[in-house]
Amino acid sequence: MSNATSSASDFDFLIGSWHVHHRRLRERLVGSSEWVAFEGTTKAQKILGGMGNMDDNVL
Repeated sequence: MSNATSSASDFDFLIGSWHVHHRRLRERLVGSSEWVAFEGTTKAQKILGGMGNMDDNVL
């Protein structure tokens, strides 16, 4: 579905290489509330002639 105010370049501000901070639950589906945090990098790039974006994450 298309919106008159949206375009294929709406998320261009994410394009580039980034240092990122990840976190995840230590155990899932058991009521855990303990988080594990770790650093990583991500590279966001345009694909399909600019009609899509793809992220490559290194954890």
